[in-house]
Amino acid sequence: MFRECEMCASKSIKFTDNCLVKDDSMIIWSEWETVTKNYEKDGDDKTTKVPRKNTKCGKLKDLKSKLNYRMRELAKHVYTTRHQFRAYKHLKQTIDVNDTVVHIDFSENYVCKNAAEIQAAHFGGSSQQATLHTGVIYHLDGLQSFTSISASLQHDPAAIWAHLRPVLSDLKLNHPQITDLHFFSDGPTSQY
Repeated sequence: MFRECEMCASKSIKFTDNCLVKDDSMIIWSEWETVTKNYEKDGDDKTTKVPRKNTKCGKLKDLKSKLNYRMRELAKHVYTTRHQFRAYKHLKQTIDVNDTVVHIDFSENYVCKNAAEIQAAHFGGSSQQATLHTGVIYHLDGLQSFTSISASLQHDPAAIWAHLRPVLSDLKLNHPQITDLHFFSDGPTSQY
């Protein structure tokens, strides 16, 4: 699963020999890297990490080594993803009267428009945005989808509870026998 056992730890990609390009040949390739970017917001200097596609130059054997290392990381990711999907599917299929599965996620922020607008409404800061928080609740009686909309563009824990409070109150009112909630989301720890 994580390529850590004795049988899998030394496995690597087998490359075929190419008469034109040898392992010591210098080559150029593109590679995604996370870089730190400085910016200013409200008069404060801040930093953030952003992905950037960079051009690299090196020996073919170095690229092969990097690829093998990244494949080990990918194997862990693929195993974890498959396990989570299996657990999610099993939970939905074996749900009982006391359980419910709540699958939630923020939608992108949407720009609000009027059916008929003056030309000035199309420019500058005059357009307003709204946040949609979407979800599906699975319980023994079936499923129920929901969406809440807010003028607040926050996606932090306080905003999530503001979106979920009416949904959970309705669930408790209509299904008082439910004692266990299983939440699934796309997983950003800063939100859920």
